[in-house]
Amino acid sequence: MADKNLHKDHRKRLRKRYAEEGIDFFEDHNVLELLLFYALPRVDTNPIAHRLISRFGSLSGVFSASEDELCEVEGMGKASARFIKLVADSARQCELRELSRLRMDRPERPGAYFVKWFSTAPWESSCMMSLDPSMKFISCDILNWGDEDRPVSICDTALSLARERKASKVILAHSHGDGKMRPSPDDINLTREISREMEKHSVQVVSHYIVSGYDYIDIIDRCFPKEN
Repeated sequence: MADKNLHKDHRKRLRKRYAEEGIDFFEDHNVLELLLFYALPRVDTNPIAHRLISRFGSLSGVFSASEDELCEVEGMGKASARFIKLVADSARQCELRELSRLRMDRPERPGAYFVKWFSTAPWESSCMMSLDPSMKFISCDILNWGDEDRPVSICDTALSLARERKASKVILAHSHGDGKMRPSPDDINLTREISREMEKHSVQVVSHYIVSGYDYIDIIDRCFPKEN
C-alpha cells in the first residue's frame, strides 16, 4: 500500500511540476514518464521511461522508433506504443504544415522541410515537392519508400505526380543512411534524367536535396553549373 501511495504522489508531483513550470526543464525520461501516464494509468511509468531512453538514446530517438520497436521494450504494449507514435506524428505534422506555408524560395526552407519529412522515413527514401510558379508549396509526395521495389521508374513517378499536381516547379529529395553528403554518380544521372523529362513538360527541377539527419546539400547547386 505504501508503494502504491508513493507512486500516486509521484504522479501528482510530476503533473503539478508540468502545470507550473512547463516541460522545458524536464529530462527526457520525465517527458516520457508524463506522457505514459495517459496510456498506462495504473502502471509505474518511470522504469519504462528509463528503459525507452536506454534503448533509443534520447526522446527524439524514442519518437523516431517504429511501433514494433517500441513494443520490444519491457512494459510497452501496442496501445502505449501507438500513443507515443501518435504524439510524435502529430508534432511532426504540425511542423510540416507550418513549414509548407512558407514560400520555398530560400534553400533553408525546403531543407528544413525535408529534414523533418525524412525524420520518420526509412533510409534511401525519396520524395518530391511540387510548387507553383511563385514557389508556393502544393504538396510533397513519396517517390520511393526505403528499399521497396516499384513497378515504374522514379522518373516516371515524378513526372506523373508533377502533372497531377499541376506543378510549375519541383524540388527532389532523398535520404542517405550512411551520413555521407557526397552525391553518387547515380544521384547525378537521375537528377539529369528527371530534369530533362520535366523540361519537356515545362516543369523546372529547382533543386535536388540529399538529406542525412539534420544535414542537407543541393545536388543541382553543387554539381550543375548555372548559365550566366
